[in-house]
Amino acid sequence: MAIKIPPGARASFIAAAISMVVGISGTSRSITALFAPPQAMTRETGEHESVAMSQALDELSNVMIEEQHTPMQRAIIGANAIVSALLFVAGFHLWRRRRNAVWWMTQASLANLVYTAADVAIDIFRMHHSPRLVRALSNWIQVTMAANSSHDNTQVPILSRVDVVTFATFALIIGGVLRSLVHVWIFWRIRRDDVRAFIATPRPSVPPSM
Repeated sequence: MAIKIPPGARASFIAAAISMVVGISGTSRSITALFAPPQAMTRETGEHESVAMSQALDELSNVMIEEQHTPMQRAIIGANAIVSALLFVAGFHLWRRRRNAVWWMTQASLANLVYTAADVAIDIFRMHHSPRLVRALSNWIQVTMAANSSHDNTQVPILSRVDVVTFATFALIIGGVLRSLVHVWIFWRIRRDDVRAFIATPRPSVPPSM
C-alpha cells in the first residue's frame, strides 16, 4: 500500500533542509573569517597556470583577505553569522513543525534578503573606493586574458579602471540576485496554504513500546 504524503509536506521538509544547511554553512564560514588571523596566501603554480597568472591571483587573494579584516567588513561578517544562525533556527522549527515555524521562516528569509542587499552594496562601495583592490583585480583580468589569447594570437584589449569597476559591479549584483533567489523561494513557499495546513496538523503520536 502506497504511503500518502500530505500536501505541503515535501515542500516543508525541502525548505527546512535548505535553511538548516545554508544556516550552518554561513555561520561556520563567518565564525572562521572573524576569528582566523589574516594570513598571506601562497600557492604552487598549477599545471596550466603561468607564473604571472599565479602571482596575479595571489595578489588579488591577499588584498581581499586584508579587506576582510577591516572594521566595516568584520561588521558585515558578524551580521552574516547572526542571520545564518537565525535561518538555521527557523529551519529547525519548520522541521519540527512548530506552530510558529512560519513566523520564524518569514523573519529569517527577510533578514537574509536585507543582509544580502547590504552585503552587495558594501562590496560595490569598496570596489569604487579601494584603488588597490581595483588594481589587483585589473591585473588578474589582464593576465588571464593575455594567457587565453596566446592560444589564438588575438590582441588583448587594455581595460580602464571604469571597465574593471563596471564588470565587478555587474558580477556582484548578479551574485546577489542568485543568492537572494533561495530566500525568495523559501519566503514564497512557506506562506502557501498547503504548507501552513501541514504545519498546523498535529504530529502523529508514537505508541509506547511494550
